[in-house]
Order: sequence, then structure tokens, then C-alpha cells
Amino acid sequence: MEETRRDKVKKSKNDQISQIVATYLQKRNYPENIKPKEINENQMKLLMLVDSEVGRANSIAYTCYNSDPVIIDHSFSKFISWLKEVHNKSKEYQDLDSIVTPLFCHLYIELYHKTHKDKDVPINFFKLHLPTIEKFKCDYTLKSLINAVNSDSLDAVNLIKLFRSHRYYVNLSPRSSELLKKYLSENSHVVLIQILQTWFEINIEETEEGEGVDMEHKEYMNGYAPHNSSKHELLKTLNDAILALDKRPKSIFKLQLSNSKNDINSGLMDRQHGFYVYNYDSKIVVSSIQPLKRLEFSDSIGDIIFNEHGDIVYDFSYMRHSRMLLSASNDKTMKMFDLKTFRLVNTFKGHDYPVYKVASSPNGCYILTGSYDSSVRLWSPETAETLRLYAAHTQEITSLCFHPNSMYFASGSADRNIRMWTINDPTPVRLFLDSRGTVYTSQFSPGGKYLATAGVDKVIRIWDLIAGKQYLEIKAGNEIITHLCWGGNDEMLSSYSMDQVVKTWQINTIDNDDDEHKPWIIYNLPGRLLSMSYTFQTFGCLLASSPGPTYTENDHSMYM
Repeated sequence: MEETRRDKVKKSKNDQISQIVATYLQKRNYPENIKPKEINENQMKLLMLVDSEVGRANSIAYTCYNSDPVIIDHSFSKFISWLKEVHNKSKEYQDLDSIVTPLFCHLYIELYHKTHKDKDVPINFFKLHLPTIEKFKCDYTLKSLINAVNSDSLDAVNLIKLFRSHRYYVNLSPRSSELLKKYLSENSHVVLIQILQTWFEINIEETEEGEGVDMEHKEYMNGYAPHNSSKHELLKTLNDAILALDKRPKSIFKLQLSNSKNDINSGLMDRQHGFYVYNYDSKIVVSSIQPLKRLEFSDSIGDIIFNEHGDIVYDFSYMRHSRMLLSASNDKTMKMFDLKTFRLVNTFKGHDYPVYKVASSPNGCYILTGSYDSSVRLWSPETAETLRLYAAHTQEITSLCFHPNSMYFASGSADRNIRMWTINDPTPVRLFLDSRGTVYTSQFSPGGKYLATAGVDKVIRIWDLIAGKQYLEIKAGNEIITHLCWGGNDEMLSSYSMDQVVKTWQINTIDNDDDEHKPWIIYNLPGRLLSMSYTFQTFGCLLASSPGPTYTENDHSMYM
């Protein structure tokens, strides 16, 4: 009897120990069932080498850090908030920005490898923080890596492996280094410390008092410092892989709406936030890009449908800062919908005729609408009131776009003119007159140096904003051009024409004197283009199978 009792107590203690061990392993992201594993002599030597490497002076012994996605997300968000506070107090610590993007890449890769059961976790982390990352300056290599970690191609996998075989070399001033150490010791979670210890080589630039760090004359800029002695060979391999990946023609992300019982009038896609939107009849449908996945902020799987408009919708715009969707309609109104609560926020009234175009400023402070009444209105998103009326065009407005600085915008019209305005003055600051037909599309370059326009005359015109005149004329083919989209710089531009062809141009290689201009890449699309945007270093196209608006050379309006 006594022996039985002792056995039960022993068994109970063993169960408790097993439960404690299982809980510990789960927190450390180890598999639940770990079995002894036989290893040979070479594997033992490798493990001993790794163990000795972990114990070196500039590393920490706690290598099996918790890769809980909540902790990683919180730690990174906290670091970004701290960095913003530092910059608000002083501009002395700008060199700390060089840490942000490589840190983001390593955390993403860590989540990707650790969260085997739920691959949505790293994707959500990527989408959530990408708008913040894009505000920080980073080198070409890191921009390529950000695109690579979001791809499953073989080249991307190899690029990630090479990225993980190097340390990232960062130059910091002594004061920035001390500030970073203080933050890490007082506020940072071990996950950030481990990443910085393992994957970064931080060099403290000794400077004389009052002098800044001269980065131009250093052997290493912020970049890659290999782990081993063959650093030049590994770095060359990494750069060659990136260049080979970049020289290959960029693929186009295509999402086609098919099997629709109704004609689709317009649409918009935002790959960064994972949704697309389109209109048929008077309905607006918001859907997730990934099938059978919930929209962000939605409680259930499925489309969200808005029925507030009284007629078809001609154009959409998305305000990323506030997650607001804007729609311009034939019912003479523009409406604002909140994509966090999926409710109508405001109706903007003021135009006397259908509203054809809508655009939102990059800083989220202003909204533009263009109408068949030939006027452009500037609106406040907060009050839904007209801030300014622009009335220099003589026919309907057919294109609108904001300058990257949000202070200027351009409008194109069926009167064949393109006018450039400032938000503070109803008088045009530029007038571009060479178009020989309705201007259906206009886009400022990312750097704000150029304005690209196109339309019925089948020619792409690049305007130099400082000189106030045409810089380049691209003979794009024999079809009307309805969409333009810049790439990630002021040198790459894509156009879409009515024959369902997308052409990508390298404008720095085009000569005005040539009789014929050849695009860099040509893509034949399987449907009609609703919208085109540039994200993750690729062009994205939302397509519809059903027929849409008719564009003709004689009838200046695509809507009437």
C-alpha cells in the first residue's frame, strides 16, 4: 500500500516536470515532441564550433530567443516610436536610421522561418510596417531584399541566404552609439538585442568635437560586412545575384475579375494592404486579394458591399494614412468610406454634373475631384467642405493627380490642356498645350521632377516641371492610352493602351529625334485594365473581363 502511494507521488512529480519542460519548449518555439538524435563526429565538431561562437565576447549566450510574433511586432514598433521621439528632439542622430531597414528584413525572415503553422504572420508584419520602412532611406541592396523576402522564387531564396551569410555594416557617431546602447539596456526586448548582436557590425566613427561623420571617404558605406575572411568574394556574389535579378524583365502582378454578371465600370487595387475594390451598377465591392481570407478589420470571410451611391462609379482613390476609400460617381457626389469600420463617413456635394475623377494627397490632408462641369474642387477630408474651386478648363476633367509634395496637382481635360496648380491659389502655375486630344491620364514622377501625360493622341509626353516645357515625347503606338504609372524612380514608366497592352519605358534611353520608340518590356494582358500601381518593385494590374467605357477619337468624353 505504501509502495503504491510512493509510486503515485513519483508519477505526479514526473508529470509536473514533463509539463514544465513542455511549457518551456513551447515558449522557445521548439517542437512539442523532441526525440534523442544520433549525430556523427563531424556534426559534433560543428555543434561545438557553434557553441564556442555563441560564447564570444560580442554576442549573448541566450541565442534561443522567443520568436513570438506579438513580441517581435511590439519590439519593432517600440523601437520605431523611440527613434521618432529622438528625431523630434534633435536631428543629430539621423545615422540611427540606417539600422531600421536591415532590422526589418531580419525580423521578417525570422518570423517567416519560425512561424511554420501560420504563414500569414510574417505577411501581416510585412504589410503593417512597410509604409513606415518606405520613409527611411536605404541602399539599393536593401530595396531589392525587401522585394525578395516577399517572393517565393528561387532567386529570392538564394538572395535571402546570401543576405543571412553577411553582417550589415553600420557607421554610427559616438553619441548615437551611446544613445542606442542606453535604449537597448533600458527598454529593448532580447529579440532586438539578439538580431543586432548576430547580424550587425556597428562601427563607431571617432570624430573631433563639432565635426560630423564623413561617409563618402570610408572604405565601407552602410552595407554588408561578411562574417569570414572571404568577404570580397561573398560580397561580389551577393551583388551579382542582385544585379542578375534586377536585369531580368520585371513580372506584372495580375488580378482579373471574371465571371461577373454585370459590367464592371472602375476599380482599384492596393497590394500593400491586400485588397481590391470595383464597381458595377451603383454598388462598390471590397474584396481580399488572397482568396478565402478576411479583409483587414473584417470579422468574417467575404466581400464588403457599399450601396450608398445612386449611380455608377467612375473613379476610386485610397487614403492610406486614414484607411479611407474615396469614390467619384455619376450621381454628382464623391463619397468617403472607412475601411476599418466599413461605413460611409461623408458625402461630398458641390458639383453640378457627374464627378469623373478623384485624387487624394500623399500626406492625406486634401482631396481633389474633377467633374463634367469642367471644374476641379479641393476638399477637406475632415469637414467635407470645399476649400478652393479651380475653373480654368473649358471642358470636362478627365485626369487628376497630386505632386509627391502634396502642394501641387495637375489636371487634364477634354479641352486638350494640362494645367498645374497649387493648393493655395486658384490660378494655374503651369499650362502645357501640346496635346492633340483628350488627356485621359497624368502622373507625377516619384521624385517630383516630371509630369507624364497621355490620351487620345497616342503619345506619351514627359514635361519638365522646372523648365515648364516638354522634355520628351514618346511615340507609344497606334492605340489610345488610358493609364500611366511610374516605377520606383524618375526613369521607368509604364503605359496601358486600348489594345490591352502594357509597355514599360526607360525614359533615359529614349531620343526625341528617333522616328520610332521601342519599349523596354511589352506585356499582353488578358483583360481590360481597371487600375495600375507600382508596389514591391513590380507593376500590379487589376483587370476586368467585361466591356467597359468606350474611348473614341471623335467623342472627347469616355463617359457620355
